[in-house]
This record gives sequence, C-alpha cells and structure tokens, in this order.
Amino acid sequence: MRNEHNTRGKKSTNEFGYGYITKKGYHRVWDTKEKRYRLEHNIVWEEHYGKIPDGMQVHHIDHNKLNNDISNLKLVDSLTHKRIHSGCVEKDNILYKPCRKCNELKPIDDYYKRKVGISPWCKQCCVKNAIENKKRRKLNGNKQRTI
Repeated sequence: MRNEHNTRGKKSTNEFGYGYITKKGYHRVWDTKEKRYRLEHNIVWEEHYGKIPDGMQVHHIDHNKLNNDISNLKLVDSLTHKRIHSGCVEKDNILYKPCRKCNELKPIDDYYKRKVGISPWCKQCCVKNAIENKKRRKLNGNKQRTI
C-alpha cells in the first residue's frame, strides 16, 4: 500500500509544503497542525480569519481553484455558493438566474419556488410550457375520441 505522506505532488504556493490536485481540481495539502490532508484554500482562509463557521464555504472569486491567494477567497453560505456555480449573478444586491429554457438572466423572484429549490425555468417559460402541454393533451384527446 502506498503511503501518501511520502509521495510528492505539486508544491504549495504557500508554506504548506507538498500535496496533490484532487479529481475536482482543488489543491489538497498535508496540514501539519491537524495531521491530515486538507484543501489548501480552507487552510489559507483559517490562517487569516479563523475557523470556517458551520454552513459556510470558501469560494474562489475568479473560479480558479488553484489560486488560493487570500484576496481571491470569499466566505459564502452553501446556498449562495451553489447559486454562484450554477450561473447566478448578483447585480445591485439582486440575484439573477439564467433560465434553462429561454437562456435569459432573470431575477430569482421570476422563478417558482419548489420544495427542493427553484424551478430551472422562469415563470414565463413555465406558463408557456403548461399552455402548450394543455393544447397537446386536448388535441390528442380529440383524436382518440374520433377513432
């Protein structure tokens, strides 16, 4: 069995020593204080600001997972982090989400709320789709009656 502590990967740009790049593209390094491998950006954040609170995540502002400079890191809640990576954009403190049907950026309020999150289509596209489906069902129902 291979001992990961003795294998060398990419040298950290910080003082953490050696580590490796994970399958998702993050730099994981050996944390000498905690005696375990950890994501480098989390260690950098904690060295500057202290422990990461529960429910919060460290986000790379420029989306470069290897740029672990403190000026490129931002603490966000997990929902905001998910929205950032799903294409949402914040303008004037309003969150805009791209509609998967019409591809337009629309305010989050223009989407139906669901038990598991927000609809992938804006309200306008959902209504259009419902009308088209109703017409299709009505048309198919009339064809079946004439047979």
